[in-house]
Amino acid sequence: MQKQSMKHLLLIPFFSVILSVGNPLLFSNTLESEWDYDAFSPIYSAPAVDADGSIYFSTLDGELYSLTTDGTLRWVYTDSTDMLESTVAIGPDGTLYLGSWDNHLHAIDADSGTQLWHYETGSYIAGSPAVDDQGYIYFGSADGIFYALNPDGSLEWAFVGAGEFEASPALGPQGNIYIGDSTGVLYALDSANGELLWETDLAAESPDPERDHGIYSSAAIAANGQVYVASRNHQLYALDANGALLWSFAADEPIDSSPVIGFANRVHIASYDGNLYALDPQGSLVWQQFVGDVLLSSPVIDEAGNTLIVGYAGDGISAIQKFDLQGGLVWEEFWPALNDASPALSPEGQLSVAFHDGFVQAFDNVEGPAATAWPQFNRNAMRNAFLSAEFRQSSHGYFQVASVQEGGWQRDPAFGWIYTADFPWVYSAHWGWSWFFGAGTPLYWFQSVEPSEVFYSDTSLLPWLWLPDAGTPAFFHPHSGLHRL
Repeated sequence: MQKQSMKHLLLIPFFSVILSVGNPLLFSNTLESEWDYDAFSPIYSAPAVDADGSIYFSTLDGELYSLTTDGTLRWVYTDSTDMLESTVAIGPDGTLYLGSWDNHLHAIDADSGTQLWHYETGSYIAGSPAVDDQGYIYFGSADGIFYALNPDGSLEWAFVGAGEFEASPALGPQGNIYIGDSTGVLYALDSANGELLWETDLAAESPDPERDHGIYSSAAIAANGQVYVASRNHQLYALDANGALLWSFAADEPIDSSPVIGFANRVHIASYDGNLYALDPQGSLVWQQFVGDVLLSSPVIDEAGNTLIVGYAGDGISAIQKFDLQGGLVWEEFWPALNDASPALSPEGQLSVAFHDGFVQAFDNVEGPAATAWPQFNRNAMRNAFLSAEFRQSSHGYFQVASVQEGGWQRDPAFGWIYTADFPWVYSAHWGWSWFFGAGTPLYWFQSVEPSEVFYSDTSLLPWLWLPDAGTPAFFHPHSGLHRL
């Protein structure tokens, strides 16, 4: 075992970047490797990161590795008797939960790497578990049964589906569990007792009955309760909180990647066709980018609204790419191995990527994850797939682009704003995308250089001021005060 390629991160003062024209908060125009670690066995699972920054990943040799945040080996778990492709889920007390092809769910102590207990099912477990804030564990098995376990490993309830369960479940804020099966049915279950709330047969919505309709994609849950899930029948589906189909989007090939939710409540999905798609909440295509040969991993959205994706680029090479809000390529790096695993983006901004050649690569000059409802696979780097009821996201998660007159002021059609939990944004044709701190009184104004382009915002979260006496635009920063442009 070895780690190598240690580099130092060039720190950029956070408050030095207030206004970014075109692409917001692009601290780096390249990706810098911090370290890599060779496990000498193919990795198909996504890395997971706990609250202390420790990294966990499993291999096809049946071993689970734990590394420190700087890439040093902590321990190796070897109690699985078959291969591992499930991603670790980390519980609220730090316990690790991992499904195995040995037909068991394993519970592992994160400090020592020793087994706490294991639970046997009737077949292999390929999907990742989900864990709620009380420590209850939810997972499906290829035996066609979906299980809920107590924190001590005892069975709480079980639900029998129509097909095999290989997808990872998602937990919504109202206690609903969403899981798809190999026949193309998406189920919503009550986490308290396993009662079926509704089921939607997405195979019936397929444009081609001869296609594989299986759901191997984990669902993403929006703050408004909408559910997004993909199928091997080439479709991404949006359903409301009651299971009614809202819309579908067709890729050119099957989809095993799981959707994620970015700024403006955009849904991002990757497909076997090699494309990364960004859709608005109504299912219309905003942009798409061809990444390479095949895409199986899920993208991740950073706190600046950029989309990061890892996928095959052809000829045995994987590309790691970053796209801005408009779908423009910011940078790309390459690794000489294939990739199936979704990257993990920790709150501290460390990006961890696993490859088929057994390497895990870590990058530290990256922003942290977006404060949206579901910015990466299984929602967060802990991979618990749980959206808390305490999560709040503004309903204004979309563009406001009306042109209206309000007295002597005009709101220009080129203006839009987004608010995603903690990060207010504005856009104008003159300034591009810009990000701002803080809050203030409800009415703020700003004006571009051209007198005809005067913009108005009625959100209390955009600290722009229009100064009629000075005739200049300005912004107010809560730490450094008023700044005139």
